[in-house]
Parts: sequence; structure tokens; C-alpha cells
Amino acid sequence: MSNFDFAETERLFLESHHALSRLSQHLTRNYWTSLPGMPELRSRFVWSRGIMFGCMAASGVVFGAWSWSRNLFSVPGVSPQNQTSQKRMGMMNWLMTNFTSKTEDIRKNRWWTMLTAAFSHIEPYHLMGNLFAFNTFTHYLIHTGITPVHYAGAIVGTAIIGNLAWLFHQARKEKVSGQPARALGLSGVVMGLGAAASFAAPRAQVALFGIVPMPIWAFMAAYIAFDTYMVDSPTSRIGHAAHLGGAAAGAVYYGLVLRGRLPLQGIGRTR
Repeated sequence: MSNFDFAETERLFLESHHALSRLSQHLTRNYWTSLPGMPELRSRFVWSRGIMFGCMAASGVVFGAWSWSRNLFSVPGVSPQNQTSQKRMGMMNWLMTNFTSKTEDIRKNRWWTMLTAAFSHIEPYHLMGNLFAFNTFTHYLIHTGITPVHYAGAIVGTAIIGNLAWLFHQARKEKVSGQPARALGLSGVVMGLGAAASFAAPRAQVALFGIVPMPIWAFMAAYIAFDTYMVDSPTSRIGHAAHLGGAAAGAVYYGLVLRGRLPLQGIGRTR
């Protein structure tokens, strides 16, 4: 039996770890620089990722504001006089006015809510689910070489069209039921990015329920079919019309703006 030299084993482990880290950095860096005639792709990647993280951060800040207004936590270092129930209620009313989509916004010219409502989430599961899907579909679009301007345009466009679709559908429902409703969340944008990614990287794989692998186009087709079936459900609390509007906007955006302008389409990475 040979003697176990802990110090030597630790040294070899650290050297191997450093070598693998250097190799990973080299491969990541050269993925974007080794393609002839495309040195700007790394810059596109960095800026688009920055936009993605900015959207995530904005969603997190708005979620924090909702949570504070619901008295779920207090801000350390802020005096109790500035965190009273009255001030929290004032914050909630402000969020309701400016960060949810509703038919009265059209009459009162609050057009900005068609964008701000997309970054608004009240429940943590709603926020986390949307951000996970947002990151997944962004991954596929970024690795086709989309420009930051086109990526930002896709986010803004699908948010607005998704909310317009929901408002149109909700206005029809209110004529019958007389019951107003509010919508919020990033899912219209998620569906739009998913639709665009289905055309840009149709061979990409996603996991249904986090388990079953399937092509992204099949996943999106199934989700669109489900939303179409449920759009007029009187019991569903999901904005199916916003999903459908966002998906339609994403498909049209790909056809009019992205098609033929994605230098890595067909060779982008898959998860």
C-alpha cells in the first residue's frame, strides 16, 4: 500500500483546476473571434446580455416594490415613519396605476403601462418562471448573432403588442361581464422571444416541464395551441391573449427584421 500524499494531491488538483479554467476562457473567447469577418460578434453578445440582465434587474426592483407595498418586508436603515401602512398603500396604488395594464389606461392616455406592466410581477413564482424562460430564449437569440438594437426592439415590440392584444380581448370581455381586470408580467415578451427563437434556431432543444427534451418550435407550437384553447376560459387567470399577441409579434418581427440578419443562424449554440 502506497502512502497518501495530501499536499501533492492538492497541488495537482489546483493545477488541473487552473488549466481547465484557462481552457474554458480560451474557448469562450475564441468562439466569437475565430469566425472570419465577424470580430464584432463578441461585442454584440456582451451588450445583448447586458440588456437581458437590465430587464431582469428592472423586474426584480418592481417585484421588490410590490413586496414592500404588501408589507412583506421593511427596508433596513429607513425610518419607520417612512414605512407606515399609509405609505405602503400609496406605493401599491402607484404601482397599480403605472405598472399594470388595464382598459382604463387607453381612456386616460397611460400608454406607458403597455411597456412597464411587462416588468411587473407580484408573486415570486410568476417572476422566477418568466425570468427563467426569458433567459432561455435570450440565450438562443444571442447565439445567432442578433444585434443589441434588434434584441431590445424585440423586447419592446413584443411587450407592447402583447399588452395591446390583451387589452383588445379584455375590452370585449368587459362589455359582456362588466368586470374589469388587470394584467402584468413578462410572459408576452417571453412568448415573443420564443417565437423568434423558433425561427432563428429551430433545432434548439428545451425541456418540457424541465424534464422532457423537445425542439423549441414544437414547445412553442404546443404552448400557442394551449393558449388558443384557453383564451376565452372564464376561470383562467392567465393572460392568454397577451401570450398569443406576443408570439405573433415575435414571429412577425423575425420575418420583417431578423430574417437574413443573423450571421450565426443555424450554427448557434444549443443547451
